[in-house]
Amino acid sequence: MQKNTSLRRRIGLLALTGILAAAVWLVGGVVLWLMLGQQTKLEIDAQHIYDVSSAKVFEATRTLRGLERLAREGDALACIADPAERKQRRQLLQSLVHDAALQGDAETRALVTRSFATLDQALTVAGTSSGASGCTQATALWAPIKHDLLNRSEAVGAEVADLATAEADQILQTTSDARIMLLTVAGALALASLTWFGVLHYAIARPVVRLSKSLLQARTGQAIADGSEFIRELQLLHDAAVALGGAHQELQTARSKLEHLAHTDALTGLANRRMFELHSGQAFVHARRYQEAVSVVVFDIDHFKHINDHYGHDGGDVVLRDLGHYLQNAVRDADRPIARMGGEEFALFLSHAPTQVAQQTAERLRKGIEALEVTMPSGELIQFTASLGVAQGSDRDADLTALLRRADQALYQAKRNGRNRVETAD
Repeated sequence: MQKNTSLRRRIGLLALTGILAAAVWLVGGVVLWLMLGQQTKLEIDAQHIYDVSSAKVFEATRTLRGLERLAREGDALACIADPAERKQRRQLLQSLVHDAALQGDAETRALVTRSFATLDQALTVAGTSSGASGCTQATALWAPIKHDLLNRSEAVGAEVADLATAEADQILQTTSDARIMLLTVAGALALASLTWFGVLHYAIARPVVRLSKSLLQARTGQAIADGSEFIRELQLLHDAAVALGGAHQELQTARSKLEHLAHTDALTGLANRRMFELHSGQAFVHARRYQEAVSVVVFDIDHFKHINDHYGHDGGDVVLRDLGHYLQNAVRDADRPIARMGGEEFALFLSHAPTQVAQQTAERLRKGIEALEVTMPSGELIQFTASLGVAQGSDRDADLTALLRRADQALYQAKRNGRNRVETAD
């Protein structure tokens, strides 16, 4: 009889221990399952933003370069006096018609088609008229199309930047929702566990433990030690919150990098056209309001097509990258941003700078570029030059675009006068 009673007590204590252990494992398993599920979702979302944003940024970069090249070459073709050179450069430009990046959407395709039609009209006008008159008429005919091309280029860049920002915000929101959900689930599970343990303790465990403790103390004088499983589960929840906090910081860093990418030229490290127009446009409006002198310097690499043809596009990229490093060191912080406007064309906005100061800055840059030595992928050391156009803001400039247009005209004048020189707009 006494043996049967002892056996029943042992079975009851083992069952109680099993129930408590099962409850702890259940809580831990649910929390770990939720944490792993959220971690997997975060990894999938992060991979998605990388795949989608990277592909769209690459495609948009090609589209931006194509549109900006078409806008720039169209301007240049209108004022080329030599019919043979004009025809040759027009044929080279024809490759853009078959560029997959410019055939991506109906709006861009229609704009490219309309641009080439207008370009051919402008070249016909330039060919039938002589001298500056032909150039002026052709440029006037091309100007609206150039404006549309640059606007479309800016819109494509803005769309990519907005997409990257929206994707980053979505991931951050997912992280925040996951953290809140885990904390809510953890709180609910903790409350349920406390309730469950309370019921077990007051209804079953406490009487049994008191009896067992009394018996054990009576026999051996040793106390019953409490378990620590519940404390370990709380530690797991804390570790999960720490992991989610780290993921949140990583996503914040990724978002900052994406925003930096949207405003920076990846090859040269300089500002891109969008960033230049944003900051310089604000500075231009401020200068107009307070009657301050501002100037812009626009320049590009002489015979850059020859460099690309002779050394390949990898060699051309080396030239652009080394020039970008030089410009970052040569231009003081007060005159930033200095930007790559597209292709081999660059621009610098100078605050508090009348024409004389801008000319001196441009001449300093010209000499510095002329002295640069660039090592090609083949190991060959080459040098190159640049032509620069300077324009000071005036009352006739309605906006930054008008000021840039006058600087571009001075740049083309420098090209016509022999290159590797600085010309100033009237």
